[in-house]
Amino acid sequence: MPAAWNGLKVGKVIEINGQLKRGDLGRLQKLVEDTGFSDCLRPGYCPFNNVISLNSSGGNFIEALKIAEYIAKQNFITLLARDAVCESACAMIFLGGYTKYEGFFFPRRFAHETASLGVHQPFIGVPEGTYSADQVGQVAKVINRGVNAATEYLLGAGAGIGLLRNMYATAPKSMYHLSVLEMSEQGIFVLGQNRDAGEVSRANALAYCAERYRARYFEVSPDLLDNMQSDQRTFLTFVAGQNFACMGVKDAGTGKWSVSICMGKTCWLAKYGQVEVGKYAKEKDFDDLMNIAVGLDNAELGIAIKDFRHRTVLLKYIRLFATDSGGSFRKLSAIEANLPMPKALCGRIDASDAGLVRTVQTALNQAGINVGRPDGSPGPGTRKGVQAANKKLLNRNVDQIDAALLRVLGLSDAEVADYTVCGG
Repeated sequence: MPAAWNGLKVGKVIEINGQLKRGDLGRLQKLVEDTGFSDCLRPGYCPFNNVISLNSSGGNFIEALKIAEYIAKQNFITLLARDAVCESACAMIFLGGYTKYEGFFFPRRFAHETASLGVHQPFIGVPEGTYSADQVGQVAKVINRGVNAATEYLLGAGAGIGLLRNMYATAPKSMYHLSVLEMSEQGIFVLGQNRDAGEVSRANALAYCAERYRARYFEVSPDLLDNMQSDQRTFLTFVAGQNFACMGVKDAGTGKWSVSICMGKTCWLAKYGQVEVGKYAKEKDFDDLMNIAVGLDNAELGIAIKDFRHRTVLLKYIRLFATDSGGSFRKLSAIEANLPMPKALCGRIDASDAGLVRTVQTALNQAGINVGRPDGSPGPGTRKGVQAANKKLLNRNVDQIDAALLRVLGLSDAEVADYTVCGG
């Protein structure tokens, strides 16, 4: 990384713009040779080599693979500059920014936060016409060789299974654009202003956590919305059974947000248990804190905290964890705090939003279904009340808060939209 970073800052640049055509590899090689562009200490070892900047919507797929392999062999750095677009075959070239040395993989690809990187299924065109069975078989072999070559190249370039899955799931006439977090997961260094996040809304936190989850697991779990809990200085959501949790805490002094992620075997929160919490014995809610700690010491993270979801003590637990384990948190950047909401969550009611829960609790009490004082926490009493309302008012056996229940409880369409992810 230091060598690539220095090369990016002071190196010479060749720009590749527009459609990629057959013969472009030869033109690039000639330009490199004529200008002495390649700066190698010895053949195949060029840690301080120069930069190939890309801005192309794609083109000839086979030619792009050849260029990508040439770039990797020369150890060139690849760059997507501000507002650059690199799609289809261009993405293959961009991912060629890497080197392998003594068995270690070193990515050498950089993208500005405003750049766009898009992938889809490789398209190998076949002229229109009537073909015999033998000719069709030959065409199929050519296409299969192209797909196999692309897969082999991408795996060698350090592309993750998520990128491959999204690429092959996207038709040639469509495009899958990687988010900033997805790019980071593919060994791409994302550049931009190094700004810490300011205010972080509940929606901002949910979008960030959902993108972190998708970057790892290649999908968005609805549990992230169902388990989302937040107040003005803390947020937490998780997916039980996958040891995934996403949390953030706002510094009372600076107002800056820091975040921590539990993912797979990397989970510091899971190690914050009875021993660590024992020093808070004088806290009035110590028994609840200790119950959470006992769960974390003896069960998978999501299962351990599930019974405490949407209870204020769980957010307090996260704040204590952040205070005692600050090294597992890092600053949330402005880029991360302003990610778009994944479409998979749009249109769903944010049923655990404290404001909505208070509104529902008030409406249930007015409908003769007593759930106690409205406090914004969807505890067992509230969930039973919601189930009773669904049965009494809509004749259905569910305990969910959805648009139908909200409307029958008297909320207007505008109010329902306010609590719908992406605004309905």
